[in-house]
Amino acid sequence: MKYWSLSLHAGLFLILFLSLLALFAPQLSSHDPNFIELQNRFSSPTFQQPMGADQNGRDIMSQVLFGASVSLTLAFAVVIVSVLIGLIVGCLSGYFGGWMDSFFMRLVDIVFAFPGFLLVLTLAAITQGGSLLHLVFIMALTGWAGYARLIRGEVLHLKHKEYILSSEALGANHQRKILVHLVPNLWPPILVHASFGMAMTIVTEASLSFLGVGVPPETPSWGSLLNSSRHFLLEAPYMSIFPGLALLLTVLAFNLFGEGLQDQFSAQTKYKRIHDEP
Repeated sequence: MKYWSLSLHAGLFLILFLSLLALFAPQLSSHDPNFIELQNRFSSPTFQQPMGADQNGRDIMSQVLFGASVSLTLAFAVVIVSVLIGLIVGCLSGYFGGWMDSFFMRLVDIVFAFPGFLLVLTLAAITQGGSLLHLVFIMALTGWAGYARLIRGEVLHLKHKEYILSSEALGANHQRKILVHLVPNLWPPILVHASFGMAMTIVTEASLSFLGVGVPPETPSWGSLLNSSRHFLLEAPYMSIFPGLALLLTVLAFNLFGEGLQDQFSAQTKYKRIHDEP
């Protein structure tokens, strides 16, 4: 119990801390992330620029802070859209079954037939030059399938529970049974999956930006920073260290939070089963 409690609280603390940094990035940054100052290029970390400057004299700290805002905003948007699509598809498929279940699950199988990152990379490369909204659409287009399959399995298990059968005996229609009785009980596994999905989305965005097909060039991104700094690892290692640490901490935070939630929900389920036994 101590393990999941520590994991959950550590992950939550890091997420809140990073979210505050991203939210107040304009106030915490003393420089414009895109402001070029050539006479200041490759400046080592100082009190005025705690993370130094890159090859164009741009402040790395400002780029890292604004990159956090971009990464977290994009990840939250992708996960929310993916969850909504997966929730609709999974509920309809698991609850009604039949041809609807076969149709939606074949779509899910088609999405899973392709390696996820390669599919996103291909779509991003084909439609290169879009906005953040465009990138959200591409990543959600492949991300909904995992939520749909998860939710379908949960609905297949829950729809035969006593409280669902009781509501049906009392005359509840399909809409009420799904929205009032099924959906509230789906959130524990959805939240766990979404926590890990946030970490994966952030890594995917950084990878796409590192390859040059992610966020627009004028938008600060950890992946873009790592890409531009790889040529100066020996000359200015701090250019890679700080965005790399930011990416590491963010992914670690969501993974810790997801593991903590998973352990907590598992412990609650086990406790409930033990005390519900006659």
